[in-house]
Parts: sequence; C-alpha cells; structure tokens
Amino acid sequence: MKLTVLVPSEEYKNYAGTRIRYGRIGPELTSRGINLSIEAIASFDPVRSNCEMLLISKCHDARSLVIAAYLKDRGVLVGPDLFDDYFSDPIDSRLISYRAWLIQLAELSDFAICSTEAMADVVRTIRGRLPVHVMNDPGPCFDVDAMGSKLARKLASTLEQSTLRVAWYGVGDNPYFPVGLEDLSAFSSVLAELRRSSLDIRLTVLTNKRALSAHGLSLIEQLPVRSEVREWTEVAERELLAESFLAFLPVSAQPFSRAKSLNRAVTALSSGCQVLSAGYPLYGSLDAFLYRDPLQLVFDLERRDMRFSPTKVVDYVETVGSLASRGEEAAKLARFLSDIAPVAGPTVPAPIMLVHGSSTREEAHGSVKSVGGLSIASPYTSAQFDFDVVFRGSPAGIEMLVARQAAPRLLSSVKAQLGRGERHHGKLYLPLKQSRPRSVSGGPPRLEWFNRSDAFQLATYRATMDFVGRQLEGAFGPGRIFVSEQSRLPFSSCVEAF
Repeated sequence: MKLTVLVPSEEYKNYAGTRIRYGRIGPELTSRGINLSIEAIASFDPVRSNCEMLLISKCHDARSLVIAAYLKDRGVLVGPDLFDDYFSDPIDSRLISYRAWLIQLAELSDFAICSTEAMADVVRTIRGRLPVHVMNDPGPCFDVDAMGSKLARKLASTLEQSTLRVAWYGVGDNPYFPVGLEDLSAFSSVLAELRRSSLDIRLTVLTNKRALSAHGLSLIEQLPVRSEVREWTEVAERELLAESFLAFLPVSAQPFSRAKSLNRAVTALSSGCQVLSAGYPLYGSLDAFLYRDPLQLVFDLERRDMRFSPTKVVDYVETVGSLASRGEEAAKLARFLSDIAPVAGPTVPAPIMLVHGSSTREEAHGSVKSVGGLSIASPYTSAQFDFDVVFRGSPAGIEMLVARQAAPRLLSSVKAQLGRGERHHGKLYLPLKQSRPRSVSGGPPRLEWFNRSDAFQLATYRATMDFVGRQLEGAFGPGRIFVSEQSRLPFSSCVEAF
C-alpha cells in the first residue's frame, strides 16, 4: 500500500512536526507493507499519482479539497491528519475559513487521523460516523543504558555549580491564540518559586525568530529570573536539552492548547531533563516523572532525589512504550488503515467546481484546472484568472457568464439559453439568458460587488454563494462544488449545503 502525506510546502518537510509525526514511523510502516511518502502540495500531481491513500496534513486551502475529490473519484482513500485545533469554535469569526475547509473535506473523507482524543472529538462533532484513529506522536530514540548516568550527572553538576539551568522551548507565537511566550509570561510566578532554592536560576528561551518581536522580547524581559534568548533550530534544541537540568512547560487551558500532544514532555524527559509543568494538566499521563509543584522540585533537589531518577528509568521506558512507541504507533496505524474498505469510484466522475470567494489563490485556480475541473468567479472575486464561469452582481441581480471553451460542458437543455458573447477581462463569455438581470432604467451604474462595502459583502455572501451553487448544478449537472476563501473577514458560505 502506498500512503502519501500531503504537506503545505517543501520547507514544511523539515519542520519538527513532520520529522516527529511521519519521519519516525516511516521505516516501521515499511516493514508492515505501507510505503509512506511526503509530498508538498505545490508539486503534487494527482493525475499522475499512484498513491492508494492520501493523508492531508495542514493544507488548509482549496487545493487539498480539489485533490481529495479528484483522487476519491478514482478509488483512492482520503482523509485529514489533524493536530492543531483551529476548528472547534463555531463562532470565532477568525477561524471560519478553517472550519469551512474541514467541513468540506470531512464530507469527502474515508477516515481521519488525529494526534489526541481532543482532536478526535472535533472530527466527531463535524462528521460523527467517520472512522477516526488517534495516533500519538512517536517518541525520540534514546540510550536506555546511559539514561541513568545522564540523570545522575545532571543532578550532580547542578548542585556542584549551584546553578539550575532551565529550558523553555517551542513556537513562541500564534496568529490566533495567546500561547507560547504568552504562556511563559502568564506562569512566570512558577519560575519565581524556584528562587527559593539556593541555586542561581538561569532560563534559556529557545523559540522561532518571528516570536521575538518587540512584544515577545518584552514578555521575556519581564520574567522573574535571568533569561537568555536563542533562535530555535533542531540542533539548538538538542544542545539546549543536553545542557539543561529542567524543562519548564506551562500550558494554558484554551482548546488549542488542550488538543496538543505529549511530544514536548516526552522529548524533554528522553533528553534526561526534569520537567516542571504548570496550568492545564496536558501531560497527566506522565505525572509519575514530572513536577507540577515548584516547591516540591526545590525540596527534592535539596535532598538529591528527583522524580525522574535513575531508579525510574525502567518505569519511564515502559510508560513511553505504551504512549509513544514508534513500533506500536506504526502497528496500530497500519491495522486501522487496512480495516478501511476500498471504495470504488463512480463510473463517470462528478465534475469538480471551485467557486472563488473574496480572497483566493492562483494556485487553487491552477489546481482545479489541472484536473479538468471548472474554476468559477463569484461576484466577490476581484482576481482576474482564466475563469470558466463568472458571476457578476448588479443592482438588478446576478448574471452568469460561461466561457466559450466551457460551454460544451453545459447540459444540453441549458446550451440553448446562451446569449451573444461579450468580453470580460479580455476573454469571450456567453451569458445565460435566464440568469441575466433585467435592465434598470435610470438605475445606479453597475458596481462590482468586490468593490462594495465589507458590510454589504458580509450580509449577502452566504445567500449569494448558495445561489451560485444552485446555478452551477442547474447548468452543468450535479458535481462536487467547493469554495476557495482565504479572507480573514468572517465570510460564511453554505458549504454544508453543497
């Protein structure tokens, strides 16, 4: 079986999430008859692909919908891999485009894979009967025999040097949620408690460059312990954890944070670090090896007996084996995928139609054209692509224009309703007479809807996109209709109805 993981970019292949989630189980899957490949969406060609299963990872735009629809109609099993919760809040206007994307993809999906039960619950609220598999992030490899001596050496060094080296590492910002450095700042009082020890507290913050804005740096500056800032790289993370005695991992209680995996705690512990967590008990299954009370940590330091000690290594190995074993996670995933019954594609695949909204991408247009689908401009679309169909708004209604090259694909009964051709952005289009708005004598001049006020567009968007969908199916027959909307404005399409 060939399993292809679709990711947002070539650069994303090198991100920690890809290396941890897929890179660590690739060889294990191969031994179980599943050949895993990771493909950037921009270079992936669904027409030439020979994959048997498609797993969509963080490709939150219409290209993935088009690719999924095309491959599904050809018998390929498709589904998302979800590990960031941008979907559970139905009223957060900033996240409407994410939720609309998942609603559309869920209707196409044969399965879903999630990193936590919290994410699985999100999928179930959208499509309850979809088979869902929770795959824990596989843990890192470490030398079990050397772990005990590493823990003892770090403890001895900390006490001899009278210096407690603390690490905070990870992505320090998010465009939608106050996480990362915000969490570090919010739980800074926990760090202050560490000063009750006789040790010099030195914190190293290892994070992405984007997070080190004026605001991010000011949050670090206000921390109650001496702090050093470094830019994150894979090597820098490995070096920091090797030199640190303690990893500080605060977690806020918002849904985005509660859906996270155990990966950071497992990585820190497997590097021989003690772990101090605060806030939401995300790492509860590892409680036997980590701290939630900084004073208890200080007390254990003074008596030289830490929760994660050389005597606990065997227990830790067993726990990680049950929660983050590469072999176990690969075996469970292979069993899950093998149980999903292949679905024969339709004799005649349904036409794929992509309706562009207020803000779209040329790559989405190119994607639907590459699979022989129709690219449609809604009245809100200002982009000037080589559209197959254009809907234009006027004071009198909505007009549907069909490109001459797309006219042969119309239903026979509809072709007779085409009017005389007219130019639209230099291309010849034929108006459908039944959709042409009546003339309004003395009325206001036509103003393209994408130039009208945000208030007008927000108020009319849902009903208009519903109308566009009905018109397309009436003209071309039943098909798979998707919306490409990248605007940060809360445009709500009726994707559920499509």
